[in-house]
Amino acid sequence: MPAIISEPTLTPTASFVDISATNQGGTYTVPSPTSANRFIVYVTSNQGGAVSLTSCTIAGVNASVANSGNASFACALVPTGTSITISTVYAFGGGTGSGDISAVYVAYDLESPVWRSVGFNAGNPASATVLVPEKGLVFAPVQVDNDNQSVSFAAGMVRDANGNNGPSRGYASAHRNASTFSQYFTSTAVVGTTNGVGCYMGVGVLR
Repeated sequence: MPAIISEPTLTPTASFVDISATNQGGTYTVPSPTSANRFIVYVTSNQGGAVSLTSCTIAGVNASVANSGNASFACALVPTGTSITISTVYAFGGGTGSGDISAVYVAYDLESPVWRSVGFNAGNPASATVLVPEKGLVFAPVQVDNDNQSVSFAAGMVRDANGNNGPSRGYASAHRNASTFSQYFTSTAVVGTTNGVGCYMGVGVLR
């Protein structure tokens, strides 16, 4: 007799909080409401060589961490508080500068802070495929090779931020709320001009 696979009962949601021209954490104001099932999500991407996030604390809580290429992802259950400090440790430097960005989200009703699937791609367009479980959330931080660029996202991703990140750099971040079924999902970011301008896009999935 085949095993019975239980369906997820909660439908996670996520909303954008802030974006920063650094991958070194910082203090962010997270809007109310607080909740027993509130998670803080921290996603980064950079233009330089691959850096690996080895540990991250969010409001003093050890986050679940994942890495892919030049992108890193962290998530922690943080039920209370509106001023949230994020601290990061990288294996290969991960220095601040105009080639780094990070974005912060608040998510509710996740089953776990563990990243289900992560990916990275560089190019214009940048395109990465991840496996999204039913009711999974998708996050896509992007560092851009030039400033004053408009970044567009395909496949239902909602762009949350787009701006400049120092001299000749830019950034963007997007997310997509829960899918209705399990699927392989390709996230694509395209910069407004193709004149040698590249995207460095990470993609991470939570459920």
